[in-house]
Amino acid sequence: MMRINESPLMKKQDVVMVPGGANALSCVAPSADKPCVDAGDVRINLHTGLVALHSLFLREHNRIAKFLVDRSPAGPTDEMAFQVTRKIVSAMLQHMAFKELLPLILGKKIYNDPRNGLALKENGFANSYGSDVDATVMVEFAAAAFRLHTLSGNELPLLMDNGTETPFFLHFFNPNMWYKEGVLDKLIAGMARKRAQQFDADFSFVFQNQMYKAMDKPMGFDQLAVNIQRGRDHGLPTYPQMRKLCGLPPINDVSDLQRATSAQNAASLTSVYSHIDDTDFYAGGISEKPVNNEGLCGPTFACVLTEQFRRLKMGDRFFYENDNVLTPEQLTEIRRVSLASIMCLNSPIDKLQARVLEAESPTNPVMSCKDILARSSVRLEPFLQKMM
Repeated sequence: MMRINESPLMKKQDVVMVPGGANALSCVAPSADKPCVDAGDVRINLHTGLVALHSLFLREHNRIAKFLVDRSPAGPTDEMAFQVTRKIVSAMLQHMAFKELLPLILGKKIYNDPRNGLALKENGFANSYGSDVDATVMVEFAAAAFRLHTLSGNELPLLMDNGTETPFFLHFFNPNMWYKEGVLDKLIAGMARKRAQQFDADFSFVFQNQMYKAMDKPMGFDQLAVNIQRGRDHGLPTYPQMRKLCGLPPINDVSDLQRATSAQNAASLTSVYSHIDDTDFYAGGISEKPVNNEGLCGPTFACVLTEQFRRLKMGDRFFYENDNVLTPEQLTEIRRVSLASIMCLNSPIDKLQARVLEAESPTNPVMSCKDILARSSVRLEPFLQKMM
């Protein structure tokens, strides 16, 4: 999180846009009133979708900070209000990542297995912190397993005048798109409705031909090739080596590869690599069948993701479920939060599905924000005691 002034609010309370900043990466401001944007991660400038999501949580930060300042009888310092708000939003993000995202990527079997230490508690403190757990990010995670580009399509869910969605490449490093009236709110709503692509070795056209394409250029980068090369640059183990490290059935020949992936994917991989032992981790990982027939990714990526998120949880003494981080009453409130409630509170959306990372279905119907907030909004009153 990046602070830009001495106020606990990141900017004025009714902000809809991330603060402007200097030109960054390939983003060049087209005019003084349409600057590139500034955040804790410069990659926010990559495309409009990232700007929209940063904006959503900036709004939530400001909403909470304003409540704490307005309702605290002690007249808190700006620093205190900012830090308490930061703590609340951080806990919310941790809860949503573990409660809503991980069960989808890994499947419920891996998520709920007590040996993995991922499942959140329903009541009480977890006290899962281990001082001997290394919480740093593994290179296999950062350079391969958490690169989920295969889920992205060719368009962002933002309608153009002709009723079609805008091509993804129009959003790269393009402040002209970000500052259009209402565009961020429309995109936030659209992302809740749009279905992801299947997790597989087939990348969308934009991601294999037009990534980071300049507006005056016909082509861009191939993200799949970039991901594979990144793994080589970082010295990642090969796909067969990672299978062995994870304790999975080995890949020694084509028949092993077919069992782990599919006949078609095995044929594609063996047509590219002269020897199975040379198969890049990323190429093999995205080609696997879904882990336990329920997760998004395959078992080798799931192995890395499980270990990384276990470390992030158990190696962080400030993880929100640990004792002495929140009070019991505060912890109860954080456990109520959902991404759907964040979207309802900080955008003009009036209805969406409660499990917003999952597509609409009979078991996950679209409902009013009133109903969503009735069961998943966080009461902020318990956090006022921190301000006294």
